[in-house]
Amino acid sequence: MSVFARARRIVAVLGAFLLVVTAQGIAFADGTETLGPPSIPIATGSGTVAAGVGLHGVTSGTINVTVPGTPVQALLYWEVQRRDAIPGSETITVNASSVTGTAIGGPTTFFTGYDSVVYRADVTGLVTSGANALGVTLPPEVTAPLSQARINDGAGIMVIYDDGSVSEIGIRDGDDVSWFGAPDAARQTTVPQTFTFAAESAARTGSLTLFVSSVADDTANMTPIRPTAIDVSSGVVTVTYDNVLDSNDGDYWDTYVTPVAIPAGATSVTVQVQSEDNVPIGANPASLVWIGASLTAPVTPPPPGGGEGCTPGYWKQSHHFDSWPAGYSTTDGYEATFGVDASFSKDLLGALKQGGGGEKALGRHATAALLNSANADVSYEYSTADVISLVQSAYASGDFEGVKNLLEAQNEMGCPLN
Repeated sequence: MSVFARARRIVAVLGAFLLVVTAQGIAFADGTETLGPPSIPIATGSGTVAAGVGLHGVTSGTINVTVPGTPVQALLYWEVQRRDAIPGSETITVNASSVTGTAIGGPTTFFTGYDSVVYRADVTGLVTSGANALGVTLPPEVTAPLSQARINDGAGIMVIYDDGSVSEIGIRDGDDVSWFGAPDAARQTTVPQTFTFAAESAARTGSLTLFVSSVADDTANMTPIRPTAIDVSSGVVTVTYDNVLDSNDGDYWDTYVTPVAIPAGATSVTVQVQSEDNVPIGANPASLVWIGASLTAPVTPPPPGGGEGCTPGYWKQSHHFDSWPAGYSTTDGYEATFGVDASFSKDLLGALKQGGGGEKALGRHATAALLNSANADVSYEYSTADVISLVQSAYASGDFEGVKNLLEAQNEMGCPLN
């Protein structure tokens, strides 16, 4: 199956939806008709690995997952659809051990009287470093009478591991159903999820993991794949992955993992799973349940040195002009120096002196950062090339505030110059 990925510009900033919902006496801090931040503490670590198994029409299956470091937290999710009352917890079997999961999302009306519910359990003690084969057994499906009908869709495990490196790890989970043709607007689309993290001076590659259930498998018949779309936004550019969900872990479960380009200076990534026919292929978009998402942003170890920086206020004073490093002059053009197309036309001194926020505030701190980085007597966090690259990435992404905050923090570390 081909994966159609394309880049497109978005014209609105997608907000973060970090909701706490209570329904039917069950505290769903995780998300109903939206994903949300987990209601349990999430471990720190180096990254995540994930795998799943489709359980539609069956009771048992095996999840195979290889953990490349020491497992520090393992979360098991499963999703079922029922016509009867939804319990707040459910006990299943994992490798002959009884595991009780808590309902973290739902009951959410899905189709023809069925309600979707998602359960989560911490199974850290059942996972080891290296290869793991986890046999998962859910309660049996019930087909009659209809008042007690139950459908199993599948299960997936997400493991946070430690291999000595450091990453920022964000998780969202819950129960967000979507079908393009649903009669109410809330179920026609999902709620986008925004992950935030600290900016860095260089571009890096993160990792996105998604759990999605109920996307029907088309491989056993002649019908086209039921279309879906996954939008991943960083800055002003969205990359869309079309039709990558197709019960790839078995009916009806998908674990989708993809690298994510994080530009220098970026502070967020927004993700949304859609019931859409974007290509288009003319098929009915899939009905789906978005269960979980994780975003891992690697943290670059700080370079040697750093800890010093002079503010824009220092560099703009005439009696400090003798501290300006060789190669840079007060009359050098701001745009030419940084290789950007600015909304203002000023030299470096003018950029330091201007007031205002947004791009103008970036201009002040970008110039100060440039002079700090080029002065041999200032132990500055970033090299001159880093500073220029960071500023260029801010103009490319439109995230002036994130880069300004990054440079401002270093410019205020303390000035060693007279």
